[in-house]
Amino acid sequence: MAAGSTEVSSGTISILPMAIRSVILNVTATPSVAHILAESILPGLYTGSNSGLLLNNNSEHSLDSMDILIDLIKRFGSSISAAEIVKTENVLLQIISGEQGIIKKRAVTAMGLLARYLTDKNWEKLTAYLIDGLTESSDLSQLRILIQLAGILARSEPTRFKNDLRPVIDLIIRKGLDVNDEGITGGRNVHRDEDFDDEEEEDNADDDEEANNPELLDLREASLASLEIIVGLGYQAVETQLNDILAISAYYIKYNPNIIDDEDDQDEDIDDEDEDIDDNDDDVEMEGHDGGEDSEFEVSDDEDAFSDDDDQSWKLRRYAAKLAAAVAIYIPTQLPRIYSQLLPPLVSMYASEKESTVKTEVISCLSEFFKAASDKGLYYSSKLSSNIATRRSSDISMATDMDPKLFLERHYLRKLVRVSLSELHSSTNTVILQSILTGILGNLVSVLHTRPSIQTSKIIRSLISLSKTQPGLMIDMLQLVSGIIRAQTTQELTDSLPQLLEIIVLGIYDKYYKVCGAALDVVLDLVAIHSDQSIKVDISVLLPALIEKAKSTSLDLDTRSKAVKALGQFIAKNDLSGSNIDTGCKLILDLLNNEGLRLTSVESISEIASGATVRQVSSKWIISSLEGLGNFLNQSSRTLRIGSLNAILSVTNRQPSSDQATVQALANIGQIILNHGKSILTSSPDAVALDLVSKILTNLVPFISVSEASEFTIQTINQTSSQTAVQISDSILGLLAAVVQHSTDAAALNAVYEELCRPRHVASASAGSSIGTNQNVELAAKALAVVITEGQMVDKIPSFETVVAQNGEDLKWSLLVLGYVGKLLPYTTSLEVLYDELNNNARDEITKTVIANSLGLIISNNVNNYLPDLLNRLKAAGSNTIHLHLLIIREIVSGAKTADVEAYSDDIWNSLFTSLDAVSSSGIGKVALAASTAAAGIVPNAEASVVSGGDLILAECLGRLSILNPRVFLPQLQVQLASEKPSVRVTVLSAVKFTFGQSHDTYDDLLRPIIADFLALVDDDDTGIRQVALSALVSAIHNKSHLLLPHLARLLPLLYRETRINTSLIHTVQMGPFKHKVDNGLELRKTAYETIYTLVSTLNAERLQSVGMIDELLDQVVLGSGLSDEHDIKVLSCVIIGRLASTCLSKVIAAGRLHQITTRYTTLLGVVVKENAIKQEFEKHNEIVRNIERSSTQINDAISQAISKGDASNLPSDLELGEWESFYRTKVLKKSV
Repeated sequence: MAAGSTEVSSGTISILPMAIRSVILNVTATPSVAHILAESILPGLYTGSNSGLLLNNNSEHSLDSMDILIDLIKRFGSSISAAEIVKTENVLLQIISGEQGIIKKRAVTAMGLLARYLTDKNWEKLTAYLIDGLTESSDLSQLRILIQLAGILARSEPTRFKNDLRPVIDLIIRKGLDVNDEGITGGRNVHRDEDFDDEEEEDNADDDEEANNPELLDLREASLASLEIIVGLGYQAVETQLNDILAISAYYIKYNPNIIDDEDDQDEDIDDEDEDIDDNDDDVEMEGHDGGEDSEFEVSDDEDAFSDDDDQSWKLRRYAAKLAAAVAIYIPTQLPRIYSQLLPPLVSMYASEKESTVKTEVISCLSEFFKAASDKGLYYSSKLSSNIATRRSSDISMATDMDPKLFLERHYLRKLVRVSLSELHSSTNTVILQSILTGILGNLVSVLHTRPSIQTSKIIRSLISLSKTQPGLMIDMLQLVSGIIRAQTTQELTDSLPQLLEIIVLGIYDKYYKVCGAALDVVLDLVAIHSDQSIKVDISVLLPALIEKAKSTSLDLDTRSKAVKALGQFIAKNDLSGSNIDTGCKLILDLLNNEGLRLTSVESISEIASGATVRQVSSKWIISSLEGLGNFLNQSSRTLRIGSLNAILSVTNRQPSSDQATVQALANIGQIILNHGKSILTSSPDAVALDLVSKILTNLVPFISVSEASEFTIQTINQTSSQTAVQISDSILGLLAAVVQHSTDAAALNAVYEELCRPRHVASASAGSSIGTNQNVELAAKALAVVITEGQMVDKIPSFETVVAQNGEDLKWSLLVLGYVGKLLPYTTSLEVLYDELNNNARDEITKTVIANSLGLIISNNVNNYLPDLLNRLKAAGSNTIHLHLLIIREIVSGAKTADVEAYSDDIWNSLFTSLDAVSSSGIGKVALAASTAAAGIVPNAEASVVSGGDLILAECLGRLSILNPRVFLPQLQVQLASEKPSVRVTVLSAVKFTFGQSHDTYDDLLRPIIADFLALVDDDDTGIRQVALSALVSAIHNKSHLLLPHLARLLPLLYRETRINTSLIHTVQMGPFKHKVDNGLELRKTAYETIYTLVSTLNAERLQSVGMIDELLDQVVLGSGLSDEHDIKVLSCVIIGRLASTCLSKVIAAGRLHQITTRYTTLLGVVVKENAIKQEFEKHNEIVRNIERSSTQINDAISQAISKGDASNLPSDLELGEWESFYRTKVLKKSV
C-alpha cells in the first residue's frame, strides 16, 4: 500500500506541472482568475516540504516549477500582490546565488519578467545584488549568470536600469571580458608591443587556454550579448565606455585561437594590397567562371587550414559582429570612431570567415555600417555639407577628423568588391545569400557613389555574367544597376552605359512581371539622368522593348502602365529620329482609347509635348492629340480633366507650325477651353482648373477671339473669391497682358480699362493678402495696372494721383492701383504726398497700411532713387508710424531685385536695429500685422499674442536680410541673443524662425552649429520669449529637422520642463462675489505639447529612438500630467500616445504603461457632463471621446500587428492585454457603434 501510494505520488508530481501550466496558458485572462491562480500556485512554489518546489533538491521538479512561475508572471504578473512580488524576488535571488546551474538561466528569465513589477525599493535591492555579485564573484558560471541578468534587466527596464548602468558596464567589461587599463588580458592584448615575443607566446598560450575552457567561452558570449543590449540604450548610456566596447568588438570579431596571426600585420597587409593593386587587371573575364583557377574575384579556400570540429570560438565572433552592428545602429553620431576601429576586422573576417552563421552576421553588420554612412543617415544628415573631393588630401588616419566614406573608399573598397564578387559567383552559395551580397554592393555604390570607377567596372562585368546564368537574381541586379546609374558621373556613365543596357533590355523582355517592372523603373531613372547630364550614348536600343511592352495585352495593367510612362519619358527626353518618334507617339495616342491606360497616356502626351529634346513632332500628331484631349474635358473624373488640361498646356506651349490644319485645331481647342473656363465659373470654382485654363488661353490668344478672351478674363477677375484669387493671380494676369497686347481695337481696350477701373470697396485683409485688402480687390488692382502698362495708358496715372492728393472718395483703391503701376513702371515723381498721408493721424490704420505697402511697391522698382530717403525717414519716425515704415521696408526687401537689396543691406540692417527700441516701446502695429501676416507666414497666434506687430515685421526683414548674406548677418543675430533686452532677444528669435521656411544650403550650413543657441531661449526667464521659442522649435522640426536632430538631447529636457504646471503663474482674480483662478502658463504648456506632437509626428521610429528620452516623455509628460491637465492638453496627450504607438509600440506598452493608459482612458470616458452644462462642455467631452477612440484604435492596431508578426517578446502580460482588450471592446468599439 505504501509502495503504491509512493508510486502514485511520483506520478502525480510528474504530471502536476504540465497540468498547472496548461491551466495557466489556456485560462481566460481576467483579474479574478489571476488572483485565484496566484493565491493557489505561488505558496506551493515557495513553501512546503523541501522549502517549496522551486528550491527542491530535485532539479526536474525545480525546472518544472520555474516554468510554471515564468508562465504565471508572463500572463498574470500585474495581478500578483506586492508581498508575493517581494517573496518571489527573494526566492529567485536565492536560486541565482545557489549551486543548481540548470535552473539559474530560467531564474534569470523569470527575474527579467518580474522586474517591471518591482517597487523602487526592491529594484534598488536587485541592482545592489547584481553589482555586489559582479564585484565579488570569481566563479565563471556565476559571473555568466549575473551578466545575463544585467542584459535582461537592460532590455526589460531600460529607464530604471540607466541609473545603475555605468558600474554594471564597467564590471561586465572588467570581469566578463578581462579588460583593464592596458587592454584585453583574457587573450591577446589589443595594445601589445610587437617587440615583445615572449609576451606574444604568453598571449597565444592564453588563447589556447581560453579556447579550451567552455565556461570561459560562455562567459565571453554572455558578456558580448549583454553589451549588445546595453548599446541599444543609446550613446549617452555608454559614452564613457565606448572605446572599450569598440576594442572588445574589434578583438572578438577576429577571435580565432586556431589561427596564429598578428592582426596588426594583417591590417597593414590589407592597406598594402589595396595600394598595390594594378588597375589594369580589370580585363579578367567573368564568363565561364566556375571556381577553377584563381581569379581576381576569388578568396583563398583552404578549408583544412581552419577546420576544428571542436572549436566554439565562432560563437564569440558572431556575437561580436552583432555588437558591432548595434553600435552602428544606435550610436551613428560616433561613426568615425566606429569605422576606424571596427571596419578593418569586419572586412578581414568578411574575406576569411568560413563559418556560415558568422559570415551571415558579418554581412548583416556591414550592411548596417553602410546604411549609417549614407547621406540620409544620422551622421551625415547632421553634419556640414561639404565637397568630399576637397578633403581627399586630409589625413584620414586621424579618427578625430576622419571621414567614414573616405576611409572606406581608400582602404577597403577594393577588397570588399573583390570578396563580394567572388562570393556572388560561388556555386555553393544560395540565391538568398547571393541576393544579400548584391545588396552589399548596392549599399557600397550608394554610399561611395562608385568612387573609384574601376570598381564599378568590375561590378558591371560581374552583373553581365550573372544576368545570363542567374535569372533568379534579376530584380536584385536591376536595383544595383539603378544605383550605379544614379551614382555615376557623366563620364563614368558614358563608359559603362553600353554594358548596363544589356542587363536592362534583358530585364524588360523578362516574362516575370516583377522583373519587367523593376527594369522599367531603371529606365525611368536612366531617362531622367541621361537627359540631365547630356550623356553621349545612344540608348535607342531600349525603344523597341518599351514599345513591345506598351503594346502587350498579356501584361498586368500596372506593368503596362509603367511601360507607357517609360515610353513617354523616353521619347520626351531623347533626341530620336523622326520615324521612331512617330512610332512611339502614335502608340501612345492610340492608347487614349484604353480606359485603364488613359490617364497614363494623357500624362505621356504631356511629357512628349514638353520634352526639351523633341525637335519637332508631326502636325498630325498635335492635331489628333488636341482633339482627343479636348474630349476628356467633359469627363466626370477631375483627375482626368486636370491631366488633360496639363497635356493641352504642354502641347500649346510648343511653337506650332503655321499650316492651316494646325491653326484650325488650335482655334478649335481654344474655343473648347473658353467654354470649359466659363462652365467652371458658373459652377463651384476650381482654382487649379482655372489656373490651367488661363495659361492655355494665354498661349492661344492669337488663334481665338480677343473679345471673348477679354470677356472671360474680366468675368474671372470679378467673380473670383479671395481664396481662388491667390492661386490664379499670375496666370490670369498673364492672360490679360496677352489680350491687351493682341488687342487692335482701341475702343474695346478702353472698355476693358473702364470695367476694371470701376471703384471697388477696399475692406479689411483676407488670408494671403500682403497689403491689408481683399485678395479679389487686390487682383483687380493688379489687373488694372497691367492694362495701363501693357496698353500704353500712362496718361491715366495722373487721375489716380489726383484722387490721392485731393483725398478723394476712392482713396484706398487709387493707392492700390498706383502701387502696382509703380511696381511695373519705374516711378520718378515725388512721393511726398504719400508720406504726408502716411503721417496723417486722421487716417485709419487700414488706409495707412495700404499707403505703406503702395510706397513699398513703388520703391522696390526704383531702389536707388527712393531708399536712402526712406531710411532717413525711418530714423526720424515717431512711435505711431514706425511700424508703417517697417511695412515699406518689408515690401522692398521681399519684392526688389536681389542686387538692389544687397547694395543697401548694411544700411537697412543698421537702421532696423536702431529702430528696434522704438518699435518695441510703441506697442502698436497689431492691425498692420493682422493685415499682412498670412503672406509672411511667420506669425502663429501664440507668437502674435506675445510680440508686437512692429517687432514681427522687423524680424521678417532681418530674416530676409540674413538669408541674403548669412556669413555677415547670422553671427550678428547670434550675438544679440545675449542682449539684456527681451525685445531684442525675441525679435532675433523671430527673425531666425522666419528663415526656417526657406531653403538655402549655405544658410543651413552656417545655421547648423548654432541653431540650438537660438532655440535654447526655451529656457529664457521671460515667459513670452519661452512661448515664441517653442513656436520656433515647432517650425524647426517641420522645416529643418536635419539641422535640429544633433541638438535635441540639449533641447528636450527644456521642452519637457515646460509641460509642468507652474504654480507661480496661477493667480486668483476676484470677479464680484466670486474668485476665479487664472493660469497664465496654460498657453505655454499647450505650445509645449504641440511641439511634442510635432516631434513625434515628424520623426520616424528610427529617429525617435536615436533621439531617446521617450520613456521620460511618456512617464513624466503624457501619463504623468498630460491626461490630467486642461482640455486641450488632454486632447494633445491622446494624439501623442496614438502616434507613439504606431512608431514605438514597445515604449508605449512597457513598464505597466498599458495599464495606466487603460485606467486613464476609462476614467476620462466615464466623465458625465451635467445636463444643465453649457454647449461647450458637451463639445469638449465629445472631442475627448473621439481622440481616445482614435488613440485606442492606433494602440490596438499596433498590438495586433505585433502579435500577427510574431513579435510578442515586448508585449505586456496577458492580464494587461486582456484588460486592454476588454476596455477596447466595451468602451471604445461599443461606444463608437
